[in-house]
Amino acid sequence: KKPFGLGGRTKYEGGSVGGTMAATQMARFKSREYLDLVKSIGECKSKIEEDAIMKNEVVYLKRRLADPKLDKSKLREYLLRLLYVELLGHDASFGHIHAVKLCSDASLTNKKVAYLTTCLFLSEESELLILLMNTMKSDLHSDNYLVVCASLDTVCQLATEDAVPLILPSIKELLTHGKDIVRKKATMALLRFFLKAPHLVPDYGAMCRKVLCDHDPSVMGAALCALHEAVKRNAASFKNLVKSLLHVLTQIVDRRLPKTYDNHRAPAPFLQIKILKMLALLGQGDKAASSQMHPVLIACLKSANSGTGIGNALVYECVRTAIAIHPDAQLLTASAAVVAHFLNSSHAGVAATAANNLKYVALDALGGIVQIDPSYGERHQLAVIDCLEDPDETLKKKTLELLYRMTTTENVEIVVDKMLTFLEQTSDEHIRADVATRVSELAERYAPDNHWFIDTMNRVFELAGDLVRPELADDLMQLIAEGTGDSREADTELRRSAVESYIDLLGSGKPKMPKLLLAIVAWVLGEYGTLCLSPTEVMDTLAGIGRRQDCEDSVRAFVLTALCKVCCAQGGTGGPTAEADAFVSKMLASRNLDLQQRAVEFRTMMACPADLRQAAMPADASCEEVESDSLAALDAFVSQALANGAAPYIGIDLRDDSALSSSLSQPQGDALRYDNYEQPETASGAQRQGQMGGEMFTSSMGGIQPLESLISGPGQGEGGHDQPPPVQDPSKPQLNISGPRKWGRPAPQPQAPPAAPEPVRYAEEPVLVQADPQPYAEQPVASEEFADPAEMSEKQRLAASLFGGGGRAARRQGG
Repeated sequence: KKPFGLGGRTKYEGGSVGGTMAATQMARFKSREYLDLVKSIGECKSKIEEDAIMKNEVVYLKRRLADPKLDKSKLREYLLRLLYVELLGHDASFGHIHAVKLCSDASLTNKKVAYLTTCLFLSEESELLILLMNTMKSDLHSDNYLVVCASLDTVCQLATEDAVPLILPSIKELLTHGKDIVRKKATMALLRFFLKAPHLVPDYGAMCRKVLCDHDPSVMGAALCALHEAVKRNAASFKNLVKSLLHVLTQIVDRRLPKTYDNHRAPAPFLQIKILKMLALLGQGDKAASSQMHPVLIACLKSANSGTGIGNALVYECVRTAIAIHPDAQLLTASAAVVAHFLNSSHAGVAATAANNLKYVALDALGGIVQIDPSYGERHQLAVIDCLEDPDETLKKKTLELLYRMTTTENVEIVVDKMLTFLEQTSDEHIRADVATRVSELAERYAPDNHWFIDTMNRVFELAGDLVRPELADDLMQLIAEGTGDSREADTELRRSAVESYIDLLGSGKPKMPKLLLAIVAWVLGEYGTLCLSPTEVMDTLAGIGRRQDCEDSVRAFVLTALCKVCCAQGGTGGPTAEADAFVSKMLASRNLDLQQRAVEFRTMMACPADLRQAAMPADASCEEVESDSLAALDAFVSQALANGAAPYIGIDLRDDSALSSSLSQPQGDALRYDNYEQPETASGAQRQGQMGGEMFTSSMGGIQPLESLISGPGQGEGGHDQPPPVQDPSKPQLNISGPRKWGRPAPQPQAPPAAPEPVRYAEEPVLVQADPQPYAEQPVASEEFADPAEMSEKQRLAASLFGGGGRAARRQGG
């Protein structure tokens, strides 16, 4: 088990481990040993010293906890000392049982310490939890609400699916407890049960609706958390909650909650965020519900824009909600204005790190807005270009994701070029794999021509290497083989350009190349290398690929096949060069069986007649399907098989499937049987009394349910039809099919949708906030139109290429 993190740090890490805990426990625990332990841990200068102290402490605690006359106050102290042992990464399992036993103590202090240490010591899989269930259930009915709270805390941490039927009735009663803290913790325990076993809490939605009407804001906040999980799983059942949630959100925005819930002048921001997340789920695809949300969201957006960190988080959540629900022009305009403010945060005197964080959030939000209305992206094109040129890799990657969503046939070349530049600069493998996948998708979807696609994919294979999916290599080879389809000359020119690009790539002198790229090069040279080189040069080039240090066995297999194609393509009369023959001879002694087989096939093919070689390896026939109307070459083999007793071939139109299945179901000698086993006959009482030994055992098994019925379930027989259950003799001993209880984690139960409860009537109708007609007047962007195309800067020309705004402005002025 990994140690829990401490609030402080050890001294050699820049802090003190036990300083805070020692200060808080000084007045209560007067033991000098306890205080010396805390002090010695804080004074450690290395991990070795700390481990030595903990080993001695473990030996001492084992000896003291074994004393049967140990005082309860001392036991409480030893449990806290065990907590230090556990937190610092040492084994303290020998003391877990003492924490569980102390939970049943009558003292409130001992009980709270025991429950605390139990939550930190045990996990959901611990076998000691079964000893704790009855104690927790009895403490839930205690008259002291502090005892109830301690028990509820443990339920929220350690309750499993097996504990739900036992404790759920007590939790339902506590939802109406007189203390607000008990009601809040009971709501969180109910959420725990729903997350562990939703099928065991059928009325979960109704209970959450009831708690949502609680007069205490803390209980209402707990109910919001519980409702959010239910809405995430089935939003359709909670559509009638929109009005109530808007009413609660309006009250929060109007600052009707106590000041204690404010955070940096934002009224209850975490409750607002939870409500906004639920509104985003409930408003998807619902125009009527979304129309009720629009004015409240505008008011929330206006009040949240305070410039603080929590205010920015609220603004971002409002924008995400506006994107998720049915769109509204006024709400989108206000959201875009906030996004523009975030994008320009570096000019507002914000620190560099905070500015990059705001830009990242703005790019993510702008990506959602662009999916609804692409014109918003054109208004902020220069700000997006600034983010693309930022040295922060995370911000640059987020900008590329935004450009990926905005890519069209007009700007695909610019976007892909920027992505390839980023792919060349970054070193993170996960980011490189993601960018390579996005570039390949854009190239396949928006490629202006095949030449550009081939050059782009070669660049991707060269930069990303083995991070590229192998399917992309197959797609590239298929495109080169099929060609454009316009004319034979165009296809030949495409293949010639591919061969030239790969020859230049091999001549660049790079010591290491990805195996996928080498495989593509070997295949292209074998198929179309003679378009630019002589057969001798092609074979020498292929042999050079096979001798490379970075050439793997899978690539050498491509090389051997390519050499065979080149030799057979010369009218069937060509032979391998000296370098190619030496490479093939080396592959004959390879440890790889596939390479040996290909080398042997190469030698055999070279010994065949010229016409057979040319027919076996035709030129430019990789995409052609092999079709043959006559299989006369197999007549001799068929005649020999029939003479040896083989069954003749039956055509598809002449086959009788029913006769075939019936013939298979009939036993033929020692052949396998494909029918089901027969049901055993039930023996009578007289027969059972007259049979002894093995016969008695056989007759007693007559009432066992067949295995097939156990697998298919009750009422399902052969073929899925309903079958009546077998009649069993009640006087005869039966096999217990259910079996004993299996310990361990139970199998997941099928999730049942929560029952649709009756809507809760609220005494007060929601008061919707009437927002100003234009709460956000978006500032004109200077980059939206350009004065003169001749005077464009490099950044403006890049923005015009990416977004198309500058080009249209120039055309309007030119026209």
